Amino acid sequence: MSSARRRLVGAGMAAILLALALGAAGLLTAVGDRFHARFDVTTTGEQRLAPRTLGVLERASGVGEVELVVAVDAARVDRWARQSVRDVLDLFAHAGRVRVTEIDVGSAAGQETYSALAARLVERDRAGLDAHGTAIRGAADEASTVAQAMEMQLSPRLLALRDLLRGSDASTVAAREGLEQWAALARVGSRQLAEAGRRGAGVLDDPALVPPLADAESQLRSALTQRAGELESLRSELQALAGSKLTTAQVRPACESLDRDAGALRDRLARAEDGLARLPRLDILRIAGALASSEVGLVIGPVGTGIAGIDIRALYEPRIAAPDGTLMVGDVRAAAEELFAAGISTVLDPARPIVVLTHGERSSVLENAGFFAGIRERLSQRGIDLTEWIAGRDEGPPDLHAIDPDGVRPVVYVTLSPDSSASARAEGDLAGPERAQALGRAVARILEHRDGLLLDVNPSVLPAYGEDDPVVSPLAALGIRIRTDAPLLRGLAGLNGRELETDLHLLPERGEQPVLTAIRNLPTVLPWATPIEVTGGPSALRATPLLIAPNDGPTWAEKQWLGLWQTPRAQRGNMAEPPKYDDGIDGRDGPWTVALAAERADAPPDSRMGRILIVGSNSWFADPVAFNYQSTDGRVALAAPGNSELFEAGVLWLAGQDELIAQSAGARATPLVGPIDAGRLRLIRWGLVAGLPMLTLLAGVVWRVVRG
Repeated sequence: MSSARRRLVGAGMAAILLALALGAAGLLTAVGDRFHARFDVTTTGEQRLAPRTLGVLERASGVGEVELVVAVDAARVDRWARQSVRDVLDLFAHAGRVRVTEIDVGSAAGQETYSALAARLVERDRAGLDAHGTAIRGAADEASTVAQAMEMQLSPRLLALRDLLRGSDASTVAAREGLEQWAALARVGSRQLAEAGRRGAGVLDDPALVPPLADAESQLRSALTQRAGELESLRSELQALAGSKLTTAQVRPACESLDRDAGALRDRLARAEDGLARLPRLDILRIAGALASSEVGLVIGPVGTGIAGIDIRALYEPRIAAPDGTLMVGDVRAAAEELFAAGISTVLDPARPIVVLTHGERSSVLENAGFFAGIRERLSQRGIDLTEWIAGRDEGPPDLHAIDPDGVRPVVYVTLSPDSSASARAEGDLAGPERAQALGRAVARILEHRDGLLLDVNPSVLPAYGEDDPVVSPLAALGIRIRTDAPLLRGLAGLNGRELETDLHLLPERGEQPVLTAIRNLPTVLPWATPIEVTGGPSALRATPLLIAPNDGPTWAEKQWLGLWQTPRAQRGNMAEPPKYDDGIDGRDGPWTVALAAERADAPPDSRMGRILIVGSNSWFADPVAFNYQSTDGRVALAAPGNSELFEAGVLWLAGQDELIAQSAGARATPLVGPIDAGRLRLIRWGLVAGLPMLTLLAGVVWRVVRG
């Protein structure tokens, strides 16, 4: 073969190989676009969605497509943070049933896209917006009509009635002055009512894409309610005057006539206010302010569901507080996934739980912003409202009609136990034992009504005086005993001698109970943990231990704990006689269950009625414990992620929303190595001891056979 022919054959073969390679690459690309898979090899699983997020998306698959929209000026956002959010959006897009839209509102094209989006959202709720507008106009017209009647008719007639009262005695003078004041109040009230009507009607002419109908409705309702209350009070005064000794043949008919007319005006205002109160709560009105700002995160559910807004600042710059109070930037990926998943869950399931923090104080504790800010924000992100029952002041639970007008949302009660050793802080306040009694009455009522109860307890001094702890005594009928007289302590050898620990650092038990699946392998901290025992009783329980303190030697149940309890943590090392194990008094009868989920045996397995979750600790979900952040390898994460996961999973389980229970993205911010069970550990040991030598021997045999 000549050299020219060889070159030609070589060129042909090269061309064929190149064509085959290009064809194979094209085929693989096409197959990859249609059938693709992601493999996450990161320690924190940041390249895959969290189990809870996947569960939320699974629920969305039966409803319709959900749209995630992030509109932001790209030039004003940190490049790394924007890429992190974009990566999370990409994960949602690959998960299916989610459409992702990212809009750069800093560009002309982005502004045009955003305007089209806003117009689409307004048109989606056009019928509801029109209904709101019609109701507001009708209520404004009614307010104007009643205002005119109050000024032109009611006020002059009150003055005329005043003039009918004759005499100079004290009763007559007081009655005349009262009618004169009511006439003046009617004039002032009529002007305020007329102004509210004008403002309400004026909002309907607002040129904004979404007029502030919600604000107009709120202000108009307030004016209508206030004037209606004043008219009702006026009726009471007129009825009292008609029945008094001042009544004459002229006064009584005038009083009765004014009473009827005031009642008619009150009824007109009440009907107008009721019409506004019955309007559906439109998501488009709730996010109107965010839409107007042009920078917004949105979760748009299928038609017939809702729309949820996402705080752009929280999305790109999640701020968390360190133990010393300084602010740090949290994990952007985890925060973004949490916000998107919470938004999807909110729009698909409007019946979100309501958490009622129940305590024996006489004033609010939620106002303490530095104590419950973390759990409040976490619940708020998930559409869960948090309110409180001040059982030391109010006999019954709070009225939830304003939060849940239709009464369809499940209610979960979470207790905050008092310090039974504390005295009253001020005159009129309750001492510790009295607060415990008030909370105990509330717990008994909750159990009687079989509402969801997350019971958290403190150690109590009352059993030492031969009295029952009223907070936990209602559980005796269910066969549950909580040893609040003997909290668990750990004595460890330290640099300064023997050190006492009142915080138990635990890993959850293994199991398939829904709450256990959410807290699996997550470090959890319980301050001043107390043992929980299921003793059996008249009402059998299906009980599952969630957290167990091991009987590891240094841990014991201490009876004489009060001195340590009353000593600040920083001063415990200076105690002259710190608690120590006393074989005749204390107990080393562990292991001890310190968190327990229980269901009444007479309740259906899939029913939320009669569910109880008990944690033998009190402040485990407060900011200093549950939201104590630490920095590890540049990652800012919770030191005890199991606490917040346990709280959220417990609330969902008590609300009967088991399908939503799973670990969240925030729980994976720090890489964790789970415990190895005994069977797997035995297998690994045998593999290292015998497996490697056997593998070497087998390789030698194969090599010998191959070589002959």
